[in-house]
Amino acid sequence: MLNLLFRPGFSSAENVTDVSGRGVGLDVVLTSAKKMGGLVEIATQKGQGTRFSLKLPLTTSLIQTLMVGIGDDVFAIPSDIVLETIDIKHGEIKEIGKDRALVLRGEVIPLLRLNELLNLHPQNGNNDQTAIIVQMGDKFTDIGVDVVLNQMENIIKPLDPIAQQFKGFSGGIIQGDGSVALLLDIPALINLEALKGEKYK
Repeated sequence: MLNLLFRPGFSSAENVTDVSGRGVGLDVVLTSAKKMGGLVEIATQKGQGTRFSLKLPLTTSLIQTLMVGIGDDVFAIPSDIVLETIDIKHGEIKEIGKDRALVLRGEVIPLLRLNELLNLHPQNGNNDQTAIIVQMGDKFTDIGVDVVLNQMENIIKPLDPIAQQFKGFSGGIIQGDGSVALLLDIPALINLEALKGEKYK
């Protein structure tokens, strides 16, 4: 009988408003949970209340991420390595040989553009960008992106064995519109860029 709550279109609201009575709710929760290999359980007792339990597999993790955009593509960066974000103008970028850097509070910090790391076309012609300052150990790096979208908690799904062969990504996120955003492995991307630089020296 309780499974009726998960039927599409089911609603307990007496009237339809802008925010209730449209029958969109628990069926979406159940569908999303099943996609991740989980389930939703209900325990209820008359006069005492109802408990909903959402169970997800251990391979699914929940982390805080910074969502960024390159052109029409969206990616996620783990928030625990992000120190701050700053808007930069093209003239503020310093050329040091073949490398780029920003001078921030007297510190020279290497600048890498995410579109170049991923071989993507930027939206703004590589001029003004937003720099995300990330810290790995005692080293700092600026990652240039077209736009910072938001910061949010996301459920991270592991990549399948074939996709795991591509370095620089550590999982996927299903967004609200059903599209997938990849979780970036920033240290791996920076290491790949360093190896590429050594190769062409």
